[in-house]
Amino acid sequence: MSLAHSKYRLSCLGSNIVLIFLIAWIGIGVGHVAAQAAQYEGLVVSRATLSDTAKYYTGLLFRGYKDTGGWLAFEVGQKKPIEIEKGLIVKMIHFDNTGIGNAFSANLTSDQDVQRILVFRDYLKSTTADMPTLTKTVKTLCNLLENDLAMYRSGNIRIGGRWSDKLAWERANAKVSATTQILNGQAYQNPKFVSFKDETLTLAHEGGIAKIAVSAMSAKEKQQIAASLKIDPAIFTPPAPVATVSMPAQVFEPAVVVKPKPVPPTEPVLPPAPELPSFIEGESIGRGSSENVAVRHARRQAVADAVKKYLKLTDGSLAANDLENKVNMNIDSLVDEQEKIAMKSDLRNVVVIIKYRIERNQFVKLLAEMKLIRM
Repeated sequence: MSLAHSKYRLSCLGSNIVLIFLIAWIGIGVGHVAAQAAQYEGLVVSRATLSDTAKYYTGLLFRGYKDTGGWLAFEVGQKKPIEIEKGLIVKMIHFDNTGIGNAFSANLTSDQDVQRILVFRDYLKSTTADMPTLTKTVKTLCNLLENDLAMYRSGNIRIGGRWSDKLAWERANAKVSATTQILNGQAYQNPKFVSFKDETLTLAHEGGIAKIAVSAMSAKEKQQIAASLKIDPAIFTPPAPVATVSMPAQVFEPAVVVKPKPVPPTEPVLPPAPELPSFIEGESIGRGSSENVAVRHARRQAVADAVKKYLKLTDGSLAANDLENKVNMNIDSLVDEQEKIAMKSDLRNVVVIIKYRIERNQFVKLLAEMKLIRM
């Protein structure tokens, strides 16, 4: 494992250790722990090199992220974000993939909410089952979800991220004035129906305008809302498709189409193999999320620079783009010697400079396979 990769893993561990530490204090305050976990938006799974298997995947809890081009910058609660190359990201598990919001802060007031949390928990486990380095983090997250479910089963409900005794909450709401309605766990003063469109109910109340998504609601919940607003529950049922009357097809005489004679393709005239020394030597620069990735990038760059030099290819041309793909496939057989002469790193990436040597026959063979020269 490279030094840069080790630093990356330590950064990931630093962002996760808060959550792992919190589980030890579950007995002190479940609500506080859940509030801490709810700060995270998800878990990103990545690898250090393209050849890594699931055994070596690492996980990073993030609070948000930005697309910076070839990288994603993840906010993890530190001064600077952690940047991961897009090609090394295996999967992103979003905590709001529940249908009711973030699994650690969503309203938990019914058995349907519990079922959605259980589905998300099982998805989290199955997705990371073959990733041993994520076991502790996933176990910690699942323990937090289990404690939320235990709180619900012991007679509590969570609304707006806060836990309350269910009976006390029901008694308090029983004292609300007759003009107040509880819809989908939220109290609205004097609500009035406005419209229903795209599975979203819009209503006006004394506090303004509210929109309620009903796609995840059961038929019973929709009936209750319709009764509260005194509207026809049939509004939530999609209209039956309108029958169409088919018209007899009109018959048209086919037009006479004169097809031009095909022009046989002409083979391009390829240049002969260039005059080359026995070995092509030089220096190249590579960048990556770890030392290994940066060195492989430098080796690819060495071959690409050599082809561009001897065939005078222009950056961005079709041949130059195809060259990059061929280099990625043949890098190990082409650059047979290398020496790292410089390296530097920062939070974003590792930069290395290597001396390389490419054997002439292998190089000419690659150019011929790409149909850039004739043998």
